[in-house]
Amino acid sequence: FLSSLFFLSLSTFSSVVALLRAPELPSLSAEKLIRGLNLFPDRLINVVEGGGYSATEAPGIVERRFKFPNLVNPNGVTDDDLGHHAGYYKIEHSHGARMFYFLFESRNSSSDPVVIWLTGGPGCGSEMALFYENGPFTIDDNLSLVWNEYGWDQVSNILFVDQPIGTGFSYTSDRRDIRHYEKDISDDLYDFIQ
Repeated sequence: FLSSLFFLSLSTFSSVVALLRAPELPSLSAEKLIRGLNLFPDRLINVVEGGGYSATEAPGIVERRFKFPNLVNPNGVTDDDLGHHAGYYKIEHSHGARMFYFLFESRNSSSDPVVIWLTGGPGCGSEMALFYENGPFTIDDNLSLVWNEYGWDQVSNILFVDQPIGTGFSYTSDRRDIRHYEKDISDDLYDFIQ
């Protein structure tokens, strides 16, 4: 009995190990997409030390429109038809923290409600939800962006936030901004929402 249990557990273990191996990427552009979205970050916490740029000297909000050059658009809809923004917001009561966000305006009505999406963890960037769950786009098997017919932006203006500081693309230039308590994390999010 023990020997058969041992062999069964070995075969199960090898199956799990095979599933956990990194998938083979079909092309260099797929690898660029995954690295660009920071889906497998090199660091656990984003603390930018040194360098010539000081987050404390920049304006309160740094934002720009962005393009999705590989968007597959079967209905002729382009990302120009979508109100979307990405940027960093300087957290007021910090030493140099910047919270990153994506904002997608509703596809249907500007009077739709605003939904704030915070991926759980804590410490998980919102990009996973944006591109694999409820954002306006999904990533298909060819690692191309396609419109998500179930995207929450069809009925709301949706704001994806990387929080707490140090998560996803949110960063700080001072380690004192890394939060360890719920109250501090909540205070930073409150500053962001203001």
